[in-house]
Amino acid sequence: MNKLAFPIALLALIANVASFFVSNPSQALVYVDVNKLIEGYSLTALEKEAFNKKTQVLKANVDSLVANSIRLPKVLYP
Repeated sequence: MNKLAFPIALLALIANVASFFVSNPSQALVYVDVNKLIEGYSLTALEKEAFNKKTQVLKANVDSLVANSIRLPKVLYP
């Protein structure tokens, strides 16, 4: 049984490599303009508007946290 295992495994490996090269004869690069795809999407404007609203809220939250941290006394931990 051990005498047959190596040649069978070798044949299977050769068949796999050969099938890979036969099934993928051309390796062409394709360039896609992502900006055109995103701008062509119908909900892009709505999503941008929602994103801008969320960023404004987050910036306001950060500003209020910074303002409150300046007014609060510093607490020293032992």
